[in-house]
Amino acid sequence: MRIENCRAKFLICFLMSLSFQVKAQETIEKPIVIFGDSTDQVDRGFTGQTINEKKMKLYQHTDVQRALKQTSGVYVREEDGLGLRPNIGLRGTNPDRSKKIVFLEDDVLIGPAPYSAPAAYFTPNMNHVERLDIYKGFSSSHIGPNSVGGAINYITPHIHNDGTLNYSQFSYGSFNTMNAKLGSSGTLPFGSYLVEGSHLSTDGFKTVDGGS
Repeated sequence: MRIENCRAKFLICFLMSLSFQVKAQETIEKPIVIFGDSTDQVDRGFTGQTINEKKMKLYQHTDVQRALKQTSGVYVREEDGLGLRPNIGLRGTNPDRSKKIVFLEDDVLIGPAPYSAPAAYFTPNMNHVERLDIYKGFSSSHIGPNSVGGAINYITPHIHNDGTLNYSQFSYGSFNTMNAKLGSSGTLPFGSYLVEGSHLSTDGFKTVDGGS
């Protein structure tokens, strides 16, 4: 009886070991697939999501919160006004005054005190932003110690180095929203230049009691 029990236990252990080896072999043989928009993103250890120039021109968002909603893991809390006071959170962090993320413009910190007192109602004018780079979690660790929640990098328009480029843009919409933009970029004998001017106004989407 004991011999039969030992044989049964040995047979069970043998089958379990064989099954584990087969599963391990199947796991090893599965191909590893890396997703990325370019080889540059795959080579870098710190990559984030990008709202590229094409999307920015297509939707023409003047509110950074609406632009950021095109990416995953972004949480916003709107206040009075259209994009004047962004409350942005990344990957579930507290969106109150965007205090858990770091703002940069062309890779330069733009907050008044980005690490000691990061909470601030501030955002660059979206009329002068060509691209948005969003870094979440570990991908933002190279920016600074307060960027555990993430970081947002505003990329301004690049300088046109092939002759001269003059451009204009005008739009009018709901709530008497008017957005006008003029710009010129080109090269000179001693360098390059980029000049832009814009005007953005709206009545807003809320009416405050008392007429304020």
